[in-house]
Amino acid sequence: TLIPMLCAIAGLIPHYPLHIKLRRQVILVTEDEEQVWMVIRAMMADGYLNAPEEELNDWFHVAPASRLTTSEIIAHAEGLELMKAPNERADGTPFPAGPLLVMDTVSACIDTENGSSNDEVARDVELIKQKLRCAAVLLIGHTAKDAGTKAGQTFLGAQAWEANTIGAVTLRRLDSGVRELVVLKNRFSANSPKFKVVPKTARFSGKDVLGNDKVIQCLYNLIEPMTAEEIEAATLEEREAKEITRLVEDSATLLAKLTEMLAGTDSNGDLVHPMGVKRGDLYKALTGKDARWKPVIDRLADGEGSELTIKKAGKAELITLTVKT
Repeated sequence: TLIPMLCAIAGLIPHYPLHIKLRRQVILVTEDEEQVWMVIRAMMADGYLNAPEEELNDWFHVAPASRLTTSEIIAHAEGLELMKAPNERADGTPFPAGPLLVMDTVSACIDTENGSSNDEVARDVELIKQKLRCAAVLLIGHTAKDAGTKAGQTFLGAQAWEANTIGAVTLRRLDSGVRELVVLKNRFSANSPKFKVVPKTARFSGKDVLGNDKVIQCLYNLIEPMTAEEIEAATLEEREAKEITRLVEDSATLLAKLTEMLAGTDSNGDLVHPMGVKRGDLYKALTGKDARWKPVIDRLADGEGSELTIKKAGKAELITLTVKT
């Protein structure tokens, strides 16, 4: 996902789906150089990247990740200043755009004493912002495993990784398998808060670790803006997925509480709810409003194979677990 976009920023893919306003030299500091060049070879084999090798080497630079202190990082400011690329303003005057420095990932590139400390991370980020004004800096980090929650949409570690930056986006995978890029924080205008990730597969000849000829298959992704209709559909899908997840979790909670109440005994050892638990008593035993639990009970008591049985006892309803035969 990252490599094609960086090549487009370097002016090497003019037909990239997103409009690149400024051409910049790109310096990618990464944990996996081999993977970067694998993706570039795949795009070339696929005919998507057609830049000459000399132009590629002039505009796209890859370096191995090494944990450096912020003082060591900002020491490169003078060198980055010399890498400004000429762009043309609307009136024809030149506009020198600073290079894009990409750190993939922050844990592999920045030697922070405690990456979970907001004070330390904020200090490091602010120092980079102040001393590397000659460049644009992109920080890459990992997110929590659960992409369906807020925690899954943010950097692991200190909140300052995002709080002290100009913008933040996250790449996440929906329950449907579709992946999207979501803008979480943006100080400038954006036509779309979400972008779709379009996968492409390329095959090319290469060699395995033993030097034998083989056909290599490589996946690369393109980022395309979503239409208003696509954003609405994706939002609806996400909302429905969250509702289903909550319903499943609430069902488990309710069944556990009901099982506990049905097994409850008084001081004589007799069951407190021998015929079942009143709906109102079950509501009181659960956290949250009654309206939250009514659809859960209805779902569990609905149709063949239901897990709950509801019986009338005068005006009350007694709820018990369905006996499986």
